[in-house]
Amino acid sequence: NNAIIREKPMFTAITYNNKELVGYINGYSTGKTYSAVGDVLQNDAPLTIGNRVSGQRGLIGIVYCVLLYNRNLSHQEIKQTYRAVREILAQRGIVI
Repeated sequence: NNAIIREKPMFTAITYNNKELVGYINGYSTGKTYSAVGDVLQNDAPLTIGNRVSGQRGLIGIVYCVLLYNRNLSHQEIKQTYRAVREILAQRGIVI
């Protein structure tokens, strides 16, 4: 089971460099990488966030913000983005 259960909001990010996926939580690497070789698939299918396309693994919670980039972000850029998102959400009373 790869479920992540938290009682408060968190910032998650995934980067892809044509070789591997790297996960981040609150600006820090999870320490896990996953091999994934090839280009990102481009098609007309809808982008699904917080669930599988089949609807079998729904997110229990709220997605406050989604950012998509057309390039791989560095670890430093992930940290900077986390700090910026944390600041914006804090202004709305949401603490991560």
